[in-house]
Amino acid sequence: MNQKSQFFSLKNSSDLRCSFSKVSQNALAETESGNSIPFTQEVENYLFKYPDTKHVDIYINDISGVFRGKRVAVASLHSLEKGAYFPQSVYSMDKEGKVMSVEDSCLAENEPDRICVPVAGTLRPGGHNPAENAQILLTMQDEQGKPYENWNPA
Repeated sequence: MNQKSQFFSLKNSSDLRCSFSKVSQNALAETESGNSIPFTQEVENYLFKYPDTKHVDIYINDISGVFRGKRVAVASLHSLEKGAYFPQSVYSMDKEGKVMSVEDSCLAENEPDRICVPVAGTLRPGGHNPAENAQILLTMQDEQGKPYENWNPA
């Protein structure tokens, strides 16, 4: 099955940002206390509660706090546990989505994709048509599986 994903950004996303802010705080507290459930169980619980879900918007924030992401079919949700790839340049985008770089050729050579994994507790109904759309926040990791902290093409 060939599933296409759609890359998008949300420039006016205050409702989504507030929703994720609250969810992220709860997820952080769950992770720190060790109370988070396995991702597969989180997915099963969600799909039991929202069986008509068709799409999942997967997001990561750029350096300006703009949500960048892809829309994937709900059938891809279980495999998201392994992560999804986003370009590391998402952290060097301005608010219009243009990569801020001194030299484009340097960027082209040094812009690998990085694995992004779900943040525990952030799988929620989407703001638009919540019965059929879900959303989940991702976090980027480096090659060792640690939080990705530095993007420097030079």
